[in-house]
Amino acid sequence: MPDLKDLLRRRRAGKRPEPWTFTPFAVVGGLVQEGHLGEDCLSPAEPRSFSDLAALFPGGEPRPKPAWQPPLFPLLTPEAYRLTERLLAQLGNPYLGFARDQDEVRLSLFLYRRRPDLAPELLRHLHFATLLALEFLRAEVRDLEPAKEWDEMETEHAVRLAAAWRRLARWEARVKRLGLHEGVPKS
Repeated sequence: MPDLKDLLRRRRAGKRPEPWTFTPFAVVGGLVQEGHLGEDCLSPAEPRSFSDLAALFPGGEPRPKPAWQPPLFPLLTPEAYRLTERLLAQLGNPYLGFARDQDEVRLSLFLYRRRPDLAPELLRHLHFATLLALEFLRAEVRDLEPAKEWDEMETEHAVRLAAAWRRLARWEARVKRLGLHEGVPKS
């Protein structure tokens, strides 16, 4: 008769532990505690196009997810606690628990409004700016999609559509090179 230890070991052998998901309070509190977030994050400007995000992509490449890990229980001063609470009230959304830098905190609300259905695996591995950029590129292609056949389309419109498709394809390929080969969100 196997003992309890062997039984538990065999039962757990095939299971991988679930990745730890941090609370939005831990993430925002940790960034406030380290001085990465301040009052300026209370009213971030909403990006409306791919070009609004261009400053976040040095060299035109998608950003990798930062390696920063928030503290499990941030120990905040009273001022930092109040700022954290105000940030959570202003920007509160389920994606905040996956943010790893100040840019992700600022963009999380806008990403959540556009795509509230993103899988946790994507949020863990791709920077929010990269996900938003893909959304903007897809929207650009959708807006340029022809109502007519290619033969009847104006040349300028066809050129813009082809350029938008090429840019979207380049970005999707770059995102795949970041290591997430499946699950790149499609609109």
